[in-house]
Formats: sequence, structure tokens, C-alpha cells
Amino acid sequence: MPLFLRKRTRICKGLFPLFLVCILSCAGGEREIGGLLDRRARALAEKDIILYMSCISRDYRDEGRDFEYVRRNVSRYFSSLDGVEVRFSGRKIYLEGSEATVYQDVIMRIMAGEGNNKVQRGRERLYMKREKDGWKIRGGLYGN
Repeated sequence: MPLFLRKRTRICKGLFPLFLVCILSCAGGEREIGGLLDRRARALAEKDIILYMSCISRDYRDEGRDFEYVRRNVSRYFSSLDGVEVRFSGRKIYLEGSEATVYQDVIMRIMAGEGNNKVQRGRERLYMKREKDGWKIRGGLYGN
């Protein structure tokens, strides 16, 4: 084998483990984010404010809203409803180191009293960040 091919082969062999680590960490990050979003969906369906807020970063900032605003707003929202059914589809996760942007379609059926059901459809864009205890939503809950 010519010398230039041997050097190229060694370089490729040296970069392969790095490439593999990058691929696996991206897949792991997407899996973790998917788990967080599934937990948020469960919190909505169960009207569980503690579980819901465990998905939100204490550093949440978006259009003048912060963590405490989200907590108060979601708490009021849950107490005003009889039930919520939510489905997400078309999820796309874009990872950039310790930050990510998630796009997903949402169909939410809101039940508030007899015969007072409403269906909302939309596309959601959430901003995420990796914190010490995992991925959290840091923005995007109120309008996109």
C-alpha cells in the first residue's frame, strides 16, 4: 500500500471513535429530550403541576415571562379544566451542544365542563437546554 494511503487510513481509524461518540451522544440527547417531552405530555394529561414544572428550567425566559409566571399560569389552567388529552407528532429535534430546538405538531383536546370540549391544533417550537439534572424547557411555551 502506498505511504499516502497508509497515513490516510490511520487518520480515518483515529477519527472513527470520535465520530461514533458524536453520533451516540446526539442520539442520547434526542432520546433524553423525547423523554422530557413525554413527561410533559403526561403532566398535562394528569394535570400534575409538580411533574410539569420539573420539565421547565428555573432560568426560563421568553417574551418577558419567567419560571414563576409559567408555574402560576399552568396552575390556574389545570384548576380550570376537567381534563386534557394531548398528542404530539412530527417531532424534529435540532441539537447544538447543550442547547436544542424542538418543533412538533400539537393536538390538544380540552375538557371544561359538560359539553364544553375544545380542540386546539398548532405547531410548537420549544427551546431546550441541558442542565445538571437533565434537559429542560427554557423558552417557547407562549407563542411561536
